[in-house]
Amino acid sequence: MFVFVLCISAIVSGQDFKIQHLQDDVTNTGATNTSFTPVASLNNAFALPTNNRKTHAGRADLDSNPLEGDDMAGARVLTGTGTLTYYRESASISNNMRFNTDIWEYIGTPGGANEFIVRGRYTASLPSGGTGLGYTYVDIDGHKLDHAYLFTSGWVVSR
Repeated sequence: MFVFVLCISAIVSGQDFKIQHLQDDVTNTGATNTSFTPVASLNNAFALPTNNRKTHAGRADLDSNPLEGDDMAGARVLTGTGTLTYYRESASISNNMRFNTDIWEYIGTPGGANEFIVRGRYTASLPSGGTGLGYTYVDIDGHKLDHAYLFTSGWVVSR
């Protein structure tokens, strides 16, 4: 009886999320990755940095020489259902930098309790010497932000 209940439970419930783990070495000209399983829709998927610095993990060749801010800057974004695009500062060192990324995709029932909807992918500029964006989001594309979570997918700076 106990085994039967577990089998029924496994059939009735399912996962709401699919998470893909990627690792790429990116030059200062940027890069794309198309080697992962494409997501069904950009409306239900996003890329999240998983490095300890929230941009990338540093040089792929494990050289421990100090790096400047523009060398440590980087970002990534899903630019298509099967394309992850990486950005780096063009004036930074040309050595490959190691980027680790998780692609989160909602695969549950539409309207389910855990569903998330990506309302957009935006670029924000910080004011010089400031600590905030310099403006307040009231809504994004007509959607109130009282139930929104903003994710940062990297930082790009200039010298």
